Amino acid sequence: MRKFLLILIFFFLYLPVSIFAENKILVGKITSLSGTHDENLEKLISKKIQSFPQSSAGVEIGNFGNTKEGIEKANKESYSHYVEVYYRKKENFPPEIFIASFDPKKKYLIDIVSEKSMGSIPQEVKIVKEEFKESDEEVIDNVLKKFSVSLSFNSGSEIMRENIAENFQDKDIREFLSDYQKKETKEEKADSAFNYLNEEFDTATRSKKKIEDLPITVSTISNEEIRNYNYRTLVEALKFKMGIMVSEPGNGETGHHFYQRGLLGNNYSKVLLNGMPLAPSVNLGMPINEMLYLKHAESIEVVYGPASAVYGADAFSGVVNIKTIPKKYNTVSFETHVGDFGYLNTNFYAVQKAKVGEGDLVVNIYGLKSGRRDQNIKNGYSDVYFAEKYYQRNGEFGDRTNFFSEIPSKNQSFGIGISYNKFHIFIDSLNRTDHSSIGQQSSFYSYNDSGAKWEDNITRYAMKNSFDYGKFTFNTNVSYNQYRLDNSSNYNLKFEKTPLYKFMASDDILAEQTVIWKINNNLDILGGISYQYSGVFPKTNDLKLPFNENFYQPFSTKKPLPDSEFGDFGNNPNRFQNTAAFLQSTFNWNKFSVIAGARYDYHTLYGKTINPRVAFIHKIFANTSYRLSYTEGFKGAPIYLSYNSIATGTRADGITYLYVPNNNLQPEKLRSYEAGLRHLILKNISMEIVFFHNYIENKFNSLKVPRNPIEYPYSTQERIDTTGNLGSANLNGLDFVLNFTNIHKPTQLNIYFSNSFAKGTEVLSRDYSLKTTELEEYLLNQYDPNRNKINNYRNIPRRSSTLRVSVKLFSIWFLALDTINSEGWYSGNIRTKAQYDSAEYNKNFDPYFTKNKIEPFTIVDLNTYVQINSFLRIVSKITNLTNEVFSGKAAYDGPNNLDINPQYRRNVYLGIEGNYAW
Repeated sequence: MRKFLLILIFFFLYLPVSIFAENKILVGKITSLSGTHDENLEKLISKKIQSFPQSSAGVEIGNFGNTKEGIEKANKESYSHYVEVYYRKKENFPPEIFIASFDPKKKYLIDIVSEKSMGSIPQEVKIVKEEFKESDEEVIDNVLKKFSVSLSFNSGSEIMRENIAENFQDKDIREFLSDYQKKETKEEKADSAFNYLNEEFDTATRSKKKIEDLPITVSTISNEEIRNYNYRTLVEALKFKMGIMVSEPGNGETGHHFYQRGLLGNNYSKVLLNGMPLAPSVNLGMPINEMLYLKHAESIEVVYGPASAVYGADAFSGVVNIKTIPKKYNTVSFETHVGDFGYLNTNFYAVQKAKVGEGDLVVNIYGLKSGRRDQNIKNGYSDVYFAEKYYQRNGEFGDRTNFFSEIPSKNQSFGIGISYNKFHIFIDSLNRTDHSSIGQQSSFYSYNDSGAKWEDNITRYAMKNSFDYGKFTFNTNVSYNQYRLDNSSNYNLKFEKTPLYKFMASDDILAEQTVIWKINNNLDILGGISYQYSGVFPKTNDLKLPFNENFYQPFSTKKPLPDSEFGDFGNNPNRFQNTAAFLQSTFNWNKFSVIAGARYDYHTLYGKTINPRVAFIHKIFANTSYRLSYTEGFKGAPIYLSYNSIATGTRADGITYLYVPNNNLQPEKLRSYEAGLRHLILKNISMEIVFFHNYIENKFNSLKVPRNPIEYPYSTQERIDTTGNLGSANLNGLDFVLNFTNIHKPTQLNIYFSNSFAKGTEVLSRDYSLKTTELEEYLLNQYDPNRNKINNYRNIPRRSSTLRVSVKLFSIWFLALDTINSEGWYSGNIRTKAQYDSAEYNKNFDPYFTKNKIEPFTIVDLNTYVQINSFLRIVSKITNLTNEVFSGKAAYDGPNNLDINPQYRRNVYLGIEGNYAW
């Protein structure tokens, strides 16, 4: 069916062109580039071109002294094309032939096609003619076929700039024809599928570079795209980017999730706001929902692969930078949206510029408040929430009932930015509230209490400054990031009579100074230093009463009063520092660009790391480039895992430690290799292929360790759970992107297609159900080193693809259809090799068996707006249009997840947006 539709599109768009176009061609001259004429070859070319089938109105061969004279005659006598043929002939070689075509009316070059031989080989290399299979006649036929295609696909005489640029690499052709090359207009540049390559991008290298010069895979999301597709969360904005998958929702603690190159981006990608980190150091990852406002963002820059060489810890799988410094001034925007399940979103932003002294003072302000009564993740998922199967599977007893309340979500944010020339101040306040049970087993966690919540509060104060001094550019970043988990945040567990409250907090001060030394146009060096000072109060143990926030002071290590049952367990205030220095050089020569650098980090809790990066790009032709890179990254041992503390019970009856701290946790390490190819097929059709290989070692994994009777005297457990460094993983991936830009101008038709393939292996944790001793484990691992290895990478499908089709009708109605199709994957709930082996097959005929292989799915989103006038539009958005029941990735890296992570069913939104500029 798809092939049939493609054939129909080709038939209706292109067949009429080739049938009805009247091609009357004047050939002005057939001339040699080498100065030596070959009369026989010229006669053969003349004969072939006169019988050219694509010319329905005939071909005339002239002999004009110069190009200008020929173009004037072609225009005067109404020829559709003026053509010149150039050839180069060397002994023992087939000819090289170039056909240049001109628009006689507009008097400029529109295309060059060519058939080139190995004529550039030095004369001392002796090659006889018999070594070539092509005859002169075959070469002429081949170049005329290309000319035929050029006429068929270019009846409107559009300039084929890529063909011209490629053939202008020939010095003689360039000298003959450069006077007739038309400069590209702004409108023409916008139509090019490679237009984005001219954009400046500074996140990848921390200095401004054109994307075409970056040997690293990157992507941008423009403000226009954010507004057209009505992105409400960062995860929505990333959803259709190459190689990224999402969970909406992910879990209660970190909200919506995105996965970048097989890793949870909230935890393993560095999320920046105006180039400075936003994720709190006490959290496992960056909380994401609507509180992270996007409508005022100028762009979102995405870097793929580790960037620890310039950003340090957490830039493990990539970097996402939200840039909000305004480029447009004197603007006011106001929006309100309503939707299913009590959804309401109201937001605004304004930018005002005023002349102050010799500079411009710019003030921008934004605010957002949104909420939904229910997240629509219950209907259709009754089997998932069926508590009985979890009880039976785990051999547990408890309340079997499955009562549901509404599962609400709330977000609000406010911010202000003040800029004076290159000096900027930002204040951002973000608040998010989600249901704390999301994604967790209904046998433990209650879904019948809408008051079970997780409420984040992030407040950040930041300053940026930049100035130039000769060949040096100095950039300064300073930020203070304050995080508080609201002390009313709680879990509602079925076996507890009252909620269990949680609290955690962090205060992070970061100062960075970079210097860019631009030695010349081909070489620059970037150096920088970074210092972070943090005070944290990691997540507490389960509390019967809300935590008294007066017990925590920023950067203090003073502990609250001990608990009568647990003592100081769960109270782990701490301070740490991270000092870093990095150096990077960028060298451009001819068609090559090379980046090489490294960063040294010293962390007071887990020591030092060094992470290098080397990458280069080669622009083979004007429309083709390839790139290679090797990078290393590290994920610092998260405070959240190092001090994770959960215990229940009493001293009298015995305390059960569900999780205990491990302050010896070490960073994960990543080595990544990447190769990429970018090619402009036609002016408005481009493709990109990226291959990457990731190897992760020292992985964070759940372990059962012998109980320390001195530290935990009131427990009878032989082993207790903690997080340690165990196992490794390999992931190979291939991303393919095909982009059609404005391929039908009357409707502004754009098509974006991406396909991602992935295959990997993992070494999982030890299977403690076997109850082997440490010695037995050692001997078994010596006998079979791969006994805990699985030939898959959990949470990652073998293939996933996206298709985005958008049009703009009558210049006012924008319509876009987005499709995501994914194969199934092995669930992150798989903890051991034995669970993996039985993931798809119910070997014991267990009536409560659930596959640990997630089913494939296809979802469709619809975005549309109607532009009422220059400042008002009506918008609508339908997510999960077909109301699919499907799973996201495992909510947590732990044993208490639901079998699948229920995702949003269909949601319909309608809104009005006003944007006024003066």
